[in-house]
Amino acid sequence: MTTARHLAEIDLLRGRDFPDVPGPSRSGAAGPGYHLARLPVAGGDGTGREAVPEEGEEQCRAECEALAAALAVRWGDPQHMSLWSASVSAAAGEDVPPPWEELGHRAGDVLLWRVAGRWIAVAAAPADGYRWELLVAVTTTDPP
Repeated sequence: MTTARHLAEIDLLRGRDFPDVPGPSRSGAAGPGYHLARLPVAGGDGTGREAVPEEGEEQCRAECEALAAALAVRWGDPQHMSLWSASVSAAAGEDVPPPWEELGHRAGDVLLWRVAGRWIAVAAAPADGYRWELLVAVTTTDPP
């Protein structure tokens, strides 16, 4: 996916109503007050797997930086937020609301903007094996 396609997906998520019950969505998952998209990144050997783990991570982080730069033009510089405490809280059995629980578990930290009453979070995260993906959340739930 290109930065332009990532931006288009974020625009779609921002304009979409939140569902009343949690469940799968076209690009990931959604529920009351949130959308969480898993966006594929370019590269790899055509199978969605990189030959070397570091290549997938580097490509994903580069695409995340490019997306963040494009979003910064729209909305200003992002906040960089660690979700370590959310991850620890979830591991201890405490309730961490979606999408923050998955973001904390998968990505650890996010780039964050507050736009028109919604939080937009962007992060690079491992998917499975050598594959990496961008996580994009649009939510009305404040970060933990």
